Amino acid sequence: MNGNMNGQPYPSIGLDEKAALSVDEFCQVLGIKRTTAFKLIKSGAVQSFSLGSRRLIPRCAVDDLIAQRVAEATGRTDVPIHQLRKESAAPA
Repeated sequence: MNGNMNGQPYPSIGLDEKAALSVDEFCQVLGIKRTTAFKLIKSGAVQSFSLGSRRLIPRCAVDDLIAQRVAEATGRTDVPIHQLRKESAAPA
């Protein structure tokens, strides 16, 4: 059943608005394969949790991974993830 108890459909939520992502959504956001996603989860590079039979990744864990990898690549540890998003979205 894809809806609430009154039979109304749940509103569509964009990936940027979700508090936690499925493994497939995580892969979509980062452009990686499921194998890579599970390697990141197993290694502890990305935190995740189980809810029923689903494995979910908190959105903040995605942001932390991106910030960590950007810091490693650029040496910039002083820039929060929301600032990196603004810089990447700025016109060149």
